[in-house]
Amino acid sequence: MTDRELQKVKNQVEVQSWASVENNFGLMIRLVMNEAAGSYKDLIEMPARQRAVTREDVQRVAQKYFAKENRSVLIINRKAAAWRT
Repeated sequence: MTDRELQKVKNQVEVQSWASVENNFGLMIRLVMNEAAGSYKDLIEMPARQRAVTREDVQRVAQKYFAKENRSVLIINRKAAAWRT
């Protein structure tokens, strides 16, 4: 991931965050979700924390959670349809 790609993602996340509170209903939902997960103050503090994320942070988290032992694999084999045989 390049610095430019990371900045693009940060910009998209911030725009989506502000768009979600454009009306009273959206603001209420965000406040309730933040309060349930910690504090309503997180709504105010989140943009600064998101801006502080670095490429190294992304790599560290990806290596931790996208490890081979953390994955689940589902393989589906379908029978051929009668009209295709």
